[in-house]
Amino acid sequence: MEIKKIKKYALDLLYQNWAQPVAIILIVLVFYISFSFGQSSFLNFMLWKGIIHKEDISLFSANPYVLFSNALKLLVCFFILTPVYIGAMWWFLRYAKGEKNSIGIIFICYANARIYFKTLLLKASVIFLRILAAFPACFFGVVSARLFEITMFKDSGNGLYAALAVCFALLAVLSAVFFVFVYLRYALAEYIFVTDPDMKISRILKLSASKMKGNEEIFIKLYLSFLWWVPSMILVFPAFFVVPYYAMAHTVTARTLIEEESTYGRPAKRALKYV
Repeated sequence: MEIKKIKKYALDLLYQNWAQPVAIILIVLVFYISFSFGQSSFLNFMLWKGIIHKEDISLFSANPYVLFSNALKLLVCFFILTPVYIGAMWWFLRYAKGEKNSIGIIFICYANARIYFKTLLLKASVIFLRILAAFPACFFGVVSARLFEITMFKDSGNGLYAALAVCFALLAVLSAVFFVFVYLRYALAEYIFVTDPDMKISRILKLSASKMKGNEEIFIKLYLSFLWWVPSMILVFPAFFVVPYYAMAHTVTARTLIEEESTYGRPAKRALKYV
């Protein structure tokens, strides 16, 4: 599977209909901006009342009001944007297959209560597994940083601390590599769910890990190939080219991996009954 061919195919698909992917991005953006505006309004009200101060406002603030607003925004985004995000993947996968599509498909997960809650459970499961995999890297990284800090303040006899710091730094790097592979193991989970929403979540996660085994390099190359586009997105407008382009290339890659031979022994058309 060549990344250049995947990206060219993705561009060819998008040139036939760029308006709908851009509209999908705008819808998600409007949702997110609305949530951010709501949080900003709440914090400004707290500032006006003198309940909090400007220095209290940060992502890792210990202020209970700021913590509450951050947690509330996170929960609202999770419960509202997760189904929309998976709905967007539904749209991209159907479009990549050449099937009839409408922009309303991004809200398809709201049409069925069971599917809605299943999207949340699937996303929560993937997030939990990735956080669990990230924990060792974070732990070793913090310990290493603390040991390096100790060596800076000790006048003598800090050779042992320096050696330990280096060892923990290496463990942090190895753990980070482990996290990347665990992260990639579930790169297909949402796509498999979209293909067959009736499948059990445990089965989806297992299939994603199975299909990604030995294919991690493909996604790593795909991610790296888009890395040089990131600085241009500061200008905002290029994002309406880069994001649909990346989403379609990611979808084409996922579809290719899922449909290689037989994913789970039956035709992948069960999602159609939800449309």
